[in-house]
This record gives sequence, C-alpha cells and structure tokens, in this order.
Amino acid sequence: DHQLLTEFGFWSLSQVQAHFQNHATLRMACYVDGVLEYHPITVDDITIDEGTHDLVEMAGSTGTRPEDTDDVSLMPTSNHRMLLRVGATVGEREWAPSDDKAAPAFEVHMAGSVLDRGSSDESVAAQFIARFAGGAATAVCADELPFVEALGLQTDDEVDAFLQLYGFWVGSGGLSGSGVDEVILKSMTSDSHGYLDALFAKLRRVLPMASAPASGVVHVAHIQDAAQPPYRKYCIGDLQWFAYFKGEHNCTYSGGEWFWDWVWQRLDMRQLRLVIGGLCAASGSIETGSICTSSLRFRDELQRLLLHAGYSAVFRLAPSNLPSATQPQWTVYFTEQAQQAEPMFNVSKSFRGVAQQSGAVWCVSVPAKGQFIMVRRVLEADDSGQVLSASRPVVVGNTKPINGAMTILNPRTGQCFIKVIHSSVWAGQKRLGQLAKWKTAEETVALVRSLPVEEQPNQLIVSRKGMLDPLEVTMLDFPNITIRGSEMQLPLQALLKIEKIGDMILKATEPKMSMWSCYDNWLATVSPYTAFSRLVLILRALHINNERAKIVLRPDKSTVTEPHHLWPTLTDEQWIKVENQLKDLILADYGKKNNVNVASLTASEIRDVILGMEIQAPSQQRQQIAEIEKQAREQTQLTAVTTKTQNVHGDEIVVTTTSNYESQAFKSKTEWRQRAIAAQNLPLRTKHLYVTSDDISDTAHTYVLPKNLLKQFIAIADPRTQIAGYLYGVSPAGNDQVKEVHSIVLVPQWATHLQVHLPDRMPSHEYLRDLEPLGWIHTMPNELSHLSPQDVTIHSRILARTADKAKMRWDGERTVVMTCAFTPGSCSLTAYKLTPVGFEWGRENMDMTSSSPDGFSPACFERVQMLLSDRFMGFFMVPEDDGVWNFNFMGSMHRADMTYGLQLDVPRDFYDAMHRPSHFMTFGALENANAAVDEADVEDELA
Repeated sequence: DHQLLTEFGFWSLSQVQAHFQNHATLRMACYVDGVLEYHPITVDDITIDEGTHDLVEMAGSTGTRPEDTDDVSLMPTSNHRMLLRVGATVGEREWAPSDDKAAPAFEVHMAGSVLDRGSSDESVAAQFIARFAGGAATAVCADELPFVEALGLQTDDEVDAFLQLYGFWVGSGGLSGSGVDEVILKSMTSDSHGYLDALFAKLRRVLPMASAPASGVVHVAHIQDAAQPPYRKYCIGDLQWFAYFKGEHNCTYSGGEWFWDWVWQRLDMRQLRLVIGGLCAASGSIETGSICTSSLRFRDELQRLLLHAGYSAVFRLAPSNLPSATQPQWTVYFTEQAQQAEPMFNVSKSFRGVAQQSGAVWCVSVPAKGQFIMVRRVLEADDSGQVLSASRPVVVGNTKPINGAMTILNPRTGQCFIKVIHSSVWAGQKRLGQLAKWKTAEETVALVRSLPVEEQPNQLIVSRKGMLDPLEVTMLDFPNITIRGSEMQLPLQALLKIEKIGDMILKATEPKMSMWSCYDNWLATVSPYTAFSRLVLILRALHINNERAKIVLRPDKSTVTEPHHLWPTLTDEQWIKVENQLKDLILADYGKKNNVNVASLTASEIRDVILGMEIQAPSQQRQQIAEIEKQAREQTQLTAVTTKTQNVHGDEIVVTTTSNYESQAFKSKTEWRQRAIAAQNLPLRTKHLYVTSDDISDTAHTYVLPKNLLKQFIAIADPRTQIAGYLYGVSPAGNDQVKEVHSIVLVPQWATHLQVHLPDRMPSHEYLRDLEPLGWIHTMPNELSHLSPQDVTIHSRILARTADKAKMRWDGERTVVMTCAFTPGSCSLTAYKLTPVGFEWGRENMDMTSSSPDGFSPACFERVQMLLSDRFMGFFMVPEDDGVWNFNFMGSMHRADMTYGLQLDVPRDFYDAMHRPSHFMTFGALENANAAVDEADVEDELA
C-alpha cells in the first residue's frame, strides 16, 4: 500500500512492474542534499521480499485542521533505513537542550531502533522531511525556454507574467470552440479580475488590450448567466498564441488541466512558484495554500509539481454541499511551514510495532547519494485502484542490503557460531526470503563439515519451520545427524542487539565466521540447563524491550562487564533477582498484548510464554472447550445414518453409522478430481517463470527453449504427477555451443510424484531426422536444489541404452535434464548435465525410492545455462493413437517394450477424456444396468 515518487508521479509496485515489461529503465525521484534529482533504475534494482516481517507503523497528525488529520502514515520493516531527526524533547516541538547543538541532525536510523528508543523514553520524538527545500534540479536559462520565441517574449518581466498567466489558464481556461480561434481565461472574482489585468499590463507590448474582438489583441467579455454568478472572460485573439497553445495542448478543445512537458523539464523552483501562483488565483488561495480540482490526474500532477517547487503537499477530498454530486472535488494543500514540511511526532504515541506480519514488502535501490526516496502510503482506494486518500509524502531511505548473520547455538556448552553474511550476497537477487533460507542451510552444512567427526552434532534443532526443507536437502551427506523442528521461537536475533556482536556484523567487509561463549563463566556454578534457561530469559527480554532489559541486567552502577564476556558479572544471588525481573518483564508484555491477567497463567503457560511457544488466549481456549463439550453432547444423542453406495462391480452396499467418526470421508492426495480442478490454474503460472542461473558450468552448452513449447507443456501437466518429453533441436549456424530446442516429443508414459516411466523404444520420425537429441524435460511438484537421484538414474539408463544405436545415440556432453518445478504461483526451471561420475553411478543404481541412495552426491551432475526465447517457435509430436500419451489411468496397457508411432499435433491435456476412458465406461455400465432393470419392470401390453 506504499507508493514511490517516479518521473510519472507516485507509483505502486504493480505499476512499476508493468512499466518494466515494455521499458528498460525508470527514473526515480531522489532526495540529494535537499534537492529533487531523478536517477534511472532497472528492474534489477527492485527488491521484493515475501514472507513474515516485523513492521513499524508510524502515524500521526501534524495539526488540528481537517487536512492535517492522519497526515503522516508509514509502515516500513523494522530494519528499514529512515531519514529522521531523533532525540529527546521538552515540549511538542522543542528539542531538549544539548551541550553541542540545539537540535539533533537528520541521520539514518533503523525503524526498529527508533521504536525501541521511544519505548524506553517517552520524551523521544522523531522528525521527518516532507519536502525538497531546494526544489527540483531541472533549471535552465530563461532564454532557453521554448515558449519565449514562439510567443515573442523579450524581457524577464514578460516571461514571469506569461508563467503566471499560464498557471491561471491551466486552472480556469481553455481554447475557444465556437469557430473563433481564441485562448480563453475565465475570471470568477474581483480579485482574479485585478490579477489578470495586472498580468496583461505587463504583456501589453505583445498583447494589447482592446474593447472589441480583433486579431492580435485581448478583449474582455462580461458574462451574465442565470446558472452561475457573473464572470469575466478574457479572450486572447492572437493567432500565434492560439497556435502555440493548441499545439502544446495536443489539439484538445477542452479544459487545460494538465501540465505541458517544459513545465517539468525546464522551470526552476522560482518559475514553478509563479505557475502555482496563477493556479491559486484561478482555483485556489495562496493565503491558505490550497488548489481545487475535480480531476484525479491533475490532482496527482499538481502534488508532484508542488514537490518540484519546494513545497510539502497533500490532497484531501473536499466535502460537497450537493448530495447528488457525481464528480468529487479535490483540494491539494501545500506549505513551507515546519509543522507540516518537517512533521514531528512523539515516538511512544505515534509509533507501534507490528510483529510477524505476512505479505510482500518492496523498495528500490537508487544510484544517488544517501539513497533517499520519497514515499506516500495509500490509505483508501476504490475498486479500480484509484487512490482516494493518501498520506503526506515523506523522505525515507531504501532497503539497501546490509550485512546479516546466522547463529548456531550449542545449548550444552554455550558455544555460539555466528557467520556474517555480507551484503554482497543479496546484490541483484529477487527472492530474498527464499535465498536467505538456502544460504543459511549451506552455511550450516559448511560449519558441520569443518568440525572434527567427534565434535559434529547428533541432531540439529531448527527454530524456524521454513528451514526444515532446505536443511534436509543440504544435509544429505550427513545421514546420521537428525534434523528436528521445534515449537520454540528462540529470539537468537536478539544477540545482534549486543554492541560487540552488532558492531562486528555491521562493520564486516567480507563474510567471516566467529565463535562466542554465550554462557560466559556460568557453567562453573550452574548446570547447562540453568544456563540455557537464563540465556533464553535474557534474549527474550532484549527482544521485547531492549533498553529496559539492559537496565535490569545492571542492578547497580558498580556492575561491570568483563572484556571477554557478553553479560555483566553477577553473583548467583544477583542472577536470581535479575531472572525474576526479566520473567516479570516478559509476562507483563504478553499480558499487555493479549489482554490477559498474568496472575491467571499456569506454570506450564508461563514456561511456554518464556520459551516463545504459541499458546492460545484464554478466550480462544474457552471457545474450543465449549465446542468440544457441544460435540460430546451430540455424541450422546446417537443418530443412525444409513448410506447406500455401489462398489466398482455395481453391487449395492448399505452401511449404517451412529457416530461422526464413522461418517467422515476419506481424503487422499491422489484424488484425481481435485487435482483435475487444480490443473486448470497451471496456465496462470506461466506468467511467472524463473530460470536458475547460479553455479552454472562455463564449458557446457547453452540451451534455448522457446516459450510456446514451455507454456503448452506446463498447461497440459498435472500439479503433482510428473510428465516428461524428449527434447530435439539443432545448433544455429556458426555457434556450436548453443543448442536450440525445436521439438518436444511426448511418448506413452505413466508417473508418480518422484519419477516418470517411459518406453525403452526411442522416438523415430522423419520430422526428427534433421534434429539431434538434446535430452528430456519433466515437471516436479516441488523445487529441489539439486538433480534428483531418480533423474540421474533414468538419464544414465537412456545414455547406456542408446550407446550402440548410431541414429538415436545420446551424447552425454550434449543431452541434459530440464526440470520444471511448480513453486507457489510460478514455475522454476533448471537444466543439468550428468558428469562421468554420475553416469557410472546412475547406470548401476537400483534404488529408485530413496531421496539419498548410497553413492549419490552433488558430483554426479552440474548445472548448465538455460534460456527462454520468443524469437523462434517449436512444435510437439504425440503418439499416433489419437494422441494418447498419458497412461496413468490405464497403467496396465503401458509396457516398457511397447511400440508407438508419432504424429505432429497439439498434445492433449493430462485429464483429457481420451486419457481416462475407464471413467466413462463405468458410467456407461451403470446406465446399462439401470436400463435393464427398467425394461424388466415394464410390461408389453401388445406381446
């Protein structure tokens, strides 16, 4: 719901993505030392992160006027860079006196750190920047302005007068459509009459005033209209002026409510303010700083123009006195006053944390000093996406990647391994959430592999459920290490709030591993269990309230922290008191957030809260207890349910049940009807295709797959059961390192979610005679980070089977395995080539069920470059027998030694009627049986 200021106005993520579908760059508005500068970005500069995030909501009003209500509103992530002035205050807008300066400087602060500072000190305030004080960096000399020569202007006074006149014309003017070529300006009030008279007095050399219409003069018509108050119409009859206005206005004889190109490209801040002055005289007020319009487009253009002119601007929907009014009226307010241009809010009152919020967050990286951009938040929009209400735009930092860290804790010894993940790892990456999981898994495996065998752990306890799958895949080389999930949400990220560790991570210039002792010297007096419980208490408290927890950890001024320790040095008696205070701090926070009386919590619930277990609020528990009791009462009133069904043989079966358990229907992942419905959405995934380009071989061939083949291949697939096809193609002339796929051959097959079964006979057809085999492609229900052992085995067997067939022989260096994995809402594509080691292992492997059979390793394969192209098209070949290639519903008809012919055709869908004739034969048998019964009951009177 946040929009960024671009060269076309404020745009949302969807608008930016739509722009990059047809354009290579987009210019973003950047805040550089108080000046608005536009800098280009590419699609690679967009950062999108999906998943759960800790957010900080910032909302407040800058005054008591209606336009100041809910003036500033943002919700960045807790690690977002904010350009703020943060410090203690003694009043609403008065900074506390300091020794060296009157007020804090505008600096970069993390949103989460500002929130923590405000929660520990209620006097802390944060001040935003809501304008470009230096205006836009687009100024040129006045004599280079395009209208100067076209309109015959000579002096600076004439140029300034025209700019004001143009602003008035945009707000209340147009072109005559009555057959007389005139530029029209409507003046509704006596103040605007005097304003225009003064402007035309300055322009009398080029536009003399006259009492009657004539060429090259300005005359005034006094209009009396019963529908509205009397007004004046200033008519410019100069054909040169009319031609210029008509040409710039794109030959439109309607109102002039949009700005011409030179307004954005040529005018400096002073000149823009002259245009704005004219607008205010026509349809606003310079005293109140407001301009009215009924156009959504002009409203947004006007807000952008005011920002170019160095103002802070916000729009509001003006209340209408006419209940039947169909066209809304907008008022755009602008100001230079510090209360709105540099809004300031008390952090404890206007900031709040929003933990574990699901969704996508986005931002951009800009090539400008400081990387500051301008953002506004959409507060209300209609069904078509038009913005009805938005916050005041303010300057913020971007999501420039910073160093991160991965923590691995040994709860028995207190050893904590912290691996610094340098910011360069995230450069140019899109799916940061997924990348972070796999990067963490890879670093974990690297750490385990570096340890001596006797020091390697027996089990890994994962505190984030999303890490289970990546770890299970990457830990294949360590089958003796158990990987377990945990319901405990250990706040190990709180270690980064310790100055020693935080500084080490943020200041690191390269990836590095370090080891810390989280128990200090505790194990000399307490058991590992007690030390671990104490550490959890400290980390949980630091995560909840960093400042308050640090105060608790230092009971008096004499408490010191040894240089080689993380925590203060305390006696056992002092630790007991500190632990109780930390527990009270944690429980008080839980009670406040969930509106629970802490005294009502049981001992087990207190333990779960401290460990971070998910426990339900008492109200939810009471609701579930009531539902269970209701079900129990219903069970006491036994109701017999008789169900009449038929089995596959047509025999009628009558079943009588008396409990809900017996009435439950069996559900399975192999239920084909549900998957057939889900398969209808597969074509939508073709809008989001991702090709893996990490760790590819530099010496292997590059494979180009036409998009028409890939999209059709995905559209006919099943979301769970694999389908496969053979790839055939050629190398373009003069480039043997590139292989273009021209055909996908679908042969008779059946499959599971792990592997596909193909006939031993290889495809043969005259259309394939001039093409060489390039391997095979298949779908997968889930994405893997490596080639599966089943694929290695299948590919190796095909290589071995075709080795002695000259025309059908597969070359191990030219044939690949392409995988198309169905990821949520998208498809991920990867191409692999077998190594000699993989070929020898796959040819001998007989285990086709295990995910990590003996001898299988990453050395069996290597990734190769794969590209998608629209420049050429491919074709499909299917079996001759009515194009039936899917034998999953008639598996008994499929044999490894079966023969088949091929034809050129569009392949049938996975659930096409020709692929499942048994379903329709069963229906027909039931109808025939019913017909026979009906015939026996009908008496033939004529017999």
